[in-house]
Amino acid sequence: ERRLQQAGDNTQRLAQFGLYRDPFFDYTGFLGGSDFQPVIADKGNNQKQLELTVGMKDYKPQEIKVSVKNNELIVQGEHRHKDENRSERSFFFKSTTLPPGTQID
Repeated sequence: ERRLQQAGDNTQRLAQFGLYRDPFFDYTGFLGGSDFQPVIADKGNNQKQLELTVGMKDYKPQEIKVSVKNNELIVQGEHRHKDENRSERSFFFKSTTLPPGTQID
């Protein structure tokens, strides 16, 4: 009974943390949630295709690299911007394990 009470107290303390969260900060993205989830699409004739969505609207094609290493699909990008007052750099790295039997084209 005492453990149940302690667990309830801990849950309450964690729930209170949510009161102080910044509503504009992307906690899901920061903590690892992602839209980079592979989907296997049926292309007909017993053919399937792996489809992924990666948000990279601010990146130019030459700033993005796609590779496969040890059955891992890797998508990464780096964007740099400089002007007379500031210098900015943003980057991302996403990877996912390919399903068994995936043919790499």
